Amino acid sequence: MIKTTTDGIEETLVLGTDYSVSGGGELSGGTVTASSAPASGEVLTISREMEAVQETDLRNQGKYLAQTHENVFDYLTMLIQQNAAGLSKAIRVAVSDPIPARLPPAASRANLLMGFNSSGDPVPVSPVSGSASDLALQLLNAIDPAKGAAMIGYRGRTVRDRLDDIINVKDFGAKGDGVTDDTSAFLIAITHALTREFAELVIPPGQYVLTSALNIDLQGICGLTISGAGSDVTELRWVSGTNGISVTTDDGNWWLNASPAAKFGIRNLSIVTTAEAVGIGLSVDLNVVTGRPAKKVLVDDVVFRGHESAESTWGICCKFTDCSAAFFNDCRWFIGGPGSYDGIGVLFEGSVSGNPAGFYFNHCEAFYGAAWISAGSNLEGIYLTNCSHVAGERALVWSAGAESGLHVIGGHYNNIVTNFALDGVFDFEIIGALLYSEGHGVNEFTHIGISNGSRFTICGNVFVSSGGAGAEHGVLVNSTAGGEGFGGVISGNSFCINGNAIILGNDSQYVTVEGNSYRGVSARVNNQGSNNSLLARAFSSSVVITTSGGSATETVNIPVPGGFFLNKPESAIVNCPQNSIIGYYDYDSSTATNLVFILSRNDGAVIASLTIRLSVTAFGSDA
Repeated sequence: MIKTTTDGIEETLVLGTDYSVSGGGELSGGTVTASSAPASGEVLTISREMEAVQETDLRNQGKYLAQTHENVFDYLTMLIQQNAAGLSKAIRVAVSDPIPARLPPAASRANLLMGFNSSGDPVPVSPVSGSASDLALQLLNAIDPAKGAAMIGYRGRTVRDRLDDIINVKDFGAKGDGVTDDTSAFLIAITHALTREFAELVIPPGQYVLTSALNIDLQGICGLTISGAGSDVTELRWVSGTNGISVTTDDGNWWLNASPAAKFGIRNLSIVTTAEAVGIGLSVDLNVVTGRPAKKVLVDDVVFRGHESAESTWGICCKFTDCSAAFFNDCRWFIGGPGSYDGIGVLFEGSVSGNPAGFYFNHCEAFYGAAWISAGSNLEGIYLTNCSHVAGERALVWSAGAESGLHVIGGHYNNIVTNFALDGVFDFEIIGALLYSEGHGVNEFTHIGISNGSRFTICGNVFVSSGGAGAEHGVLVNSTAGGEGFGGVISGNSFCINGNAIILGNDSQYVTVEGNSYRGVSARVNNQGSNNSLLARAFSSSVVITTSGGSATETVNIPVPGGFFLNKPESAIVNCPQNSIIGYYDYDSSTATNLVFILSRNDGAVIASLTIRLSVTAFGSDA
């Protein structure tokens, strides 16, 4: 059944969805019922379409069954009627005319009109130059670059020029149907894009199957951006275990070259593999020189993942070599599935000559894997703002050098080996993050591990245990760089873990610990180093008491919340500006939860019975 709209557009309706048929084959006829009534002016055309087959097998010397033969003849008659109906709508010549010649081959009649020669046979005819037919054919020409859209004006240029601003992979044959191999179409589109000074390669919604790496050399151009329609609707899927996208250039010092180095961006798509911990999803090598003059790389709303399997993942989702100023915004990394600890999310590498710097992650998420970010030496500046990595082994592993520069602001990190493993990292801060330990079994877990580092600040973080039988440490400072004179500050954090809150190793120096809170820890601060400063915790309280009176001295007990002090405070003071009352701290009689003071009058007289306000301050160590 075909529906024809008031605009003359025909739509073939689907049996079982748009309409149903009952009573087929009955002598009295049947019924066709539409799922919804046609709109006013629309026409429904019902036709019978049968397969041209003969499926009845009559045996030699078999019985003559009249109904069987009748059915066969009826079927043949209906096929004849079906063909006759189709032929009645065809263009026909007069009965007295001879049979006309066939149409010329397609290549001979392309972009021409159909005419007839002196014998009445069809021949291709060029339209009269400048006629409406000529114009129509030229506008329909999609091959000649001077015709088609090039003949239509748009804001001072042509529509072809406007369309060419953006290069669409579907214009080069890509299907995006999840079945067709689109590799060739992508390579042709990329080659075309690299002929431009600036280019945007657009990938519409779809699932694009790729069987080899897409290698992109940015040498000699100023910029390329690869844009999908969204990470949830545009998927690039590699099915042969190869690498994904590889971007390179040799123009590293754009501020000195006459031809500037290229800017690269990729956004709004998913980079997917069917392999298991094999290949690199996105590799970018910009060959920057000392001084980091490369243009920035932008990675926005890109998802790296496997295809329909928890075991599927890239060996390395992203690899950046000698790049400077790379920005990751709203990206996600699925480095395998639950319980998968193969693969790395982002690998940063830098050469001595390149010394790249500036890697910014904003509102990014990562899951599983051996590590979300793995960074080597000869690079500076990793910035994580409100990011998260959960259910993997490590969030960040960095073996760095002087002036590394790590900044972690906020976010959520929950892993099974360590959240941050920092070796040789200088000038860093971890502030306001939520740090969990993901059920680490019998393994030793460290939220923040520091070796050979210095000039750091760890403050305002929350450390929480999620369970696990192994040893657990909040902040473990194995060693700080000698000769610095400033190790770092650990201040204002909340530790709610099953193990040691802070360990300052034998080789730690000049680390200041102050103002942290602890609950349920086995040890607050284990200080094994030298020249570290464990500043006293201060407890302050203002209480109103009524003295008994009648003696020269009186004992007063001031309660302290349980867990505030690990041991009894080393010192405490009491102040009462009223009635000449003074007091001293009775250390021997005090405990971690009760401060004892002996009150007296400053003139030695007997204390009267009166109500007074005392201000108390006590100082104790976390060690």
